[in-house]
Amino acid sequence: MRDELNDQGYRDALARYVTELERIESEIRAHVNKRFRKLGNASPIEFLRLHSRRAVPSDQALQRQLDCRNSMAYLWKQYARALFYYAVQLGAEPDRAILWANRAQDAFDEVLAARIAARAQALGSSRLARRRGGYTSDLLSLVIILLAVLLAALAWFAWHREPFSRHADCGQLAAKRALEIAAAGGHNVLLVGPPGCGKTMLARRLPSILPPMSMHEALEVTKIYSVAGLLVGRAGIVRARPFRFPHHTISQTALVGGGALVKPGEISLAHHGVLFLDELPEFARSAIEVMRQPIEEGTVTIARATGTFTYPARFQLVASMNPCPCGYRGTRSAECRCDDAMVAKYVGKLSGPLLDRIDLQIEIARVPFDDMVRYDGAEHSSQIRGRVVAARERQRARYAQTRLACNAEIPANAMRRYCALDEPAMRLLAQASAKRQFSARALDRIARVARTIADLAGAPAIRTEHVAEAIQYRSLERLGAAA
Repeated sequence: MRDELNDQGYRDALARYVTELERIESEIRAHVNKRFRKLGNASPIEFLRLHSRRAVPSDQALQRQLDCRNSMAYLWKQYARALFYYAVQLGAEPDRAILWANRAQDAFDEVLAARIAARAQALGSSRLARRRGGYTSDLLSLVIILLAVLLAALAWFAWHREPFSRHADCGQLAAKRALEIAAAGGHNVLLVGPPGCGKTMLARRLPSILPPMSMHEALEVTKIYSVAGLLVGRAGIVRARPFRFPHHTISQTALVGGGALVKPGEISLAHHGVLFLDELPEFARSAIEVMRQPIEEGTVTIARATGTFTYPARFQLVASMNPCPCGYRGTRSAECRCDDAMVAKYVGKLSGPLLDRIDLQIEIARVPFDDMVRYDGAEHSSQIRGRVVAARERQRARYAQTRLACNAEIPANAMRRYCALDEPAMRLLAQASAKRQFSARALDRIARVARTIADLAGAPAIRTEHVAEAIQYRSLERLGAAA
């Protein structure tokens, strides 16, 4: 091991970082003693953790807390940065220490920062003690290096470990095909069918066929969960794609975000994941209509007197509903008690602009008893996921020079470039539009779905059969027309 203790430059750098730590801790303590309450013997990170749980009795106290937290956030970041660079000077691997510093600073993860800060302080105490003794133990340094390599290996295996994948259930082949298309292109889905046909089960299976999150996506999700206070007791970053399943009695604020202390809502907590709204017409119309802009833009902006907050909301909407209020319209197993007026009123709870933003609208029937009890070797989720990942790789190569991640994010001004249709496909789409009265947004959605179907088939261009399959997934217009 190189002898750095005799290097005057190293000793000067070490002294500078010790001085910087002492200065920042003094600023933190002075700020707390001046603006709020005494810090005592608690560390700055412990103070932040305790302070974030404190109740707010009044608006004046709320403003003081916001001012204090904003100032403390800046000082905390400086404190964390100084600690990490201090760890670098004490012998930690520079690239890894800097990477940890940036991730902890961006995610604002108190638990992770506290652990690494404690490790940096422990390294500092150990090195200073050896420096006072005038002897550096090569064996101890070797043990530290081996432990660091072991931790890095465990982190790598934990990140790349495949999530649990369930077997695809028997029956509902058309619905599973639609979910495969939705997973491959990031499209929104609406499942329409009677009670007990498997709508909720299919929605819960969707995360098992989604592609794994990239490091950038995982860091974005971790930031949101940290801001929402949902990382308490959890170590590391969020690796699994979120699956949010709110009840239909949820308020507009809880769904979109807001409150006295503005926090992310369910649509932001489902960022890069799935937001499942079961029994969609039962949700308050004001709550679901406010999702129209986030579905298009991928962000939600909340304006309050204290400021304007913008949270990411690039989620995949999966919703379900019955074909009528009683749920049995069009089925042979039970008699429907609803007339046409009741059905039209029930379907009318969903506005046309909202339905236009849902790419895939699928009608599901009940599975016959023979199909439920017979197992004929249905596809495993890992097989479907393999095709989804291959389609996403084609999209990643196509959009390498853009900020697009999947076909569902193609903007309207880029449709001619990425979703060009040949003459037969254009004629078919024109005939369907004349018969079904598709809006311009619905036509764009059909073209995006056709692009995804072509990617799953490995076709470089969109063909007529791809457009025909995409058109058949707009079933709610037929349901409304039948009503």
